[in-house]
Amino acid sequence: MLFGYGLSNSIYAQQIYWSQTSKFPFDAGAVVPTNCILVAKDGAYLAGTSDGAGIYRSVDTGKTWTQSVGTSWYSHCLSFCITKTGKIIAVMNRTIGGIDSSWMLGSSDNGAKFEKLGYPNIRASKIYASEEGPIFVASDLGIYKSTDDGATWFSSNKGLAKGIANAVQKHITGLYAAIEGEGIFRSTDDGATWKDADAGVYFLSTKDFGIMPDGSLAAGSQYGAFKTINGIDWIPYFGDGRSIIPVLSVIGTSDGTLFVGVNGEGGYISKDNGKTWAQVITGMKSTVINSLALDSNGRLLAATITGVFRSNPSPVGLLSTSTRSLEFNETEVGKESILAVILSNAGDLPVSITRYTMSGSDSLDFYIKNSPGKIVIDPGKTFTLEIVFKPSNVGKRSTDFQCSTINNASSSNNIALSGTGTITISDVQNDIGISQNISVSSYQQSLHLSAPSAVQSATLYSISSEQISPSMVNNDSMNYTWNSLSNGMYILAIQLQNQSVSYPIIINR
Repeated sequence: MLFGYGLSNSIYAQQIYWSQTSKFPFDAGAVVPTNCILVAKDGAYLAGTSDGAGIYRSVDTGKTWTQSVGTSWYSHCLSFCITKTGKIIAVMNRTIGGIDSSWMLGSSDNGAKFEKLGYPNIRASKIYASEEGPIFVASDLGIYKSTDDGATWFSSNKGLAKGIANAVQKHITGLYAAIEGEGIFRSTDDGATWKDADAGVYFLSTKDFGIMPDGSLAAGSQYGAFKTINGIDWIPYFGDGRSIIPVLSVIGTSDGTLFVGVNGEGGYISKDNGKTWAQVITGMKSTVINSLALDSNGRLLAATITGVFRSNPSPVGLLSTSTRSLEFNETEVGKESILAVILSNAGDLPVSITRYTMSGSDSLDFYIKNSPGKIVIDPGKTFTLEIVFKPSNVGKRSTDFQCSTINNASSSNNIALSGTGTITISDVQNDIGISQNISVSSYQQSLHLSAPSAVQSATLYSISSEQISPSMVNNDSMNYTWNSLSNGMYILAIQLQNQSVSYPIIINR
């Protein structure tokens, strides 16, 4: 899986992926966070905001906004849905006397005006309207359901674990609910009963569901984004499925494009079904995307903590890298280890790479072996770089790899490089002339020194300079033993008759 990741100051002539829609009239110089975004059936944009701004509506693709009638009293709008009858329902919230209270508002004119609907005594988050008619809402008391277009609601929690429901979504294999700290549950009878979907620990904090272009159900969790066709087997399509990548929102388009919003990292886009990804936050003032939607022209809309942003329509190049970081194996000082990085263009235009740089205090310990200078990667093509680690000293070594690009809308192309320089025991033995007299036991993780008369004393220190007392000492024969050593680096200080010498020792068994 390929990624473009991180922020870089070395990229120039960069294309802009996002443009901000105009500010809401409520702004008055302040930034109004946007929690959710919806495109009405007439093409109007609806933005659900925080900080007492209510709901705003734009009929000119975000050039101007007007506040929807009947929404100004509420502190937050948390989510929208469009029901089978065409009604828009909004989940609203207001804090009164320190207590969060929620309401449902409905609109029958594409969001121009909203009125109160029936609502149970719950604190809701996301709402979902099925094509068949029933409406479901995720709340602090689980899942609630309405079969009369939002007029009345009833609990739909039989078999569902207790806890806060973050999201609910219908799929051909059933109805799915995400319960914070409990995982994903599935109902095959439209919410009457639920069973654990056995998705595993990687779904304990799932924030969003979505239907992808291939018909699969996608789930955005704290470990990336996953999808399932049969409701049983979940496959990671963004991230490796084990590393923490907190996905807040997922969406797919009819042409096969996939997009995820990651908390603190902005958005990532894939045009090859998740094989390659490029980070796209150029032009965006926030790295928190709360909600995603598609307008009637296929433009992507993002609700962020700094307002609503819209993807630009022009073709772009999108450079991505095969990894976020490279960890080299332990390498002896002066010797080389080589790892490969694949650069890929997931965009529509060729990307030119003009320069590679290494930054950081250990930058001279890493270099590109096969750098051809300037290269051009056409859409859908790749180029493999070989990165060399040649440590100049012992211990942890690290640097940041960056490439400068032209015609690229990907936000950055950085890779964190690291490795550990080592020196072998045989090097120590040869240097002080006591060959075969220093040994490391792999069984007990101990260090044993049997030294000739030229050695007057030996002291072992941790990497933090703490002296480690030997387990056994025989001063007559100059035998020293240190047992039960943890993995890591140590310094062996040996006092000879005419000099003192120190050697790093790596314990890694």
